[in-house]
Amino acid sequence: MAFAQLVSKLFFSKNGTDVAVSNIDALPTAEVERPIIPKSVKTSSAGTTLIAAPTSGKSIRLWWYNISANPSNSANVEASLRFTTTGLDFYKTSLSQYGAATAHSFKAGDAYYQGGVNESLYLNLDNAQTVYVNIDYEEV
Repeated sequence: MAFAQLVSKLFFSKNGTDVAVSNIDALPTAEVERPIIPKSVKTSSAGTTLIAAPTSGKSIRLWWYNISANPSNSANVEASLRFTTTGLDFYKTSLSQYGAATAHSFKAGDAYYQGGVNESLYLNLDNAQTVYVNIDYEEV
């Protein structure tokens, strides 16, 4: 993707066509290749659980996640993802006690969620049930 500043609007080239950022639903990604870091975490605690912490001076760029509940849970659980322990949830779902799962990939690399510098990624549970989180991210 090529980036260009044109008449005070940010454009990028997609499949040979210039597209204004305001006409798409996500920011275009940078072309710099960085290693993707896979991570898996299991928790059974209500409240916030650390999923990933960036290296000092870096941010987490989240490319993919999967959240699933253990089928032996005794109750439903509301799970959410956020940067920082008290940050706003950018994703929230209710997982069935019978082993519900949810996953999200960001438009084949055209979009992502990114925390601020030194902001860790957390899972928040409203109920003490077993939940698994799998993510793919990079540090930028």
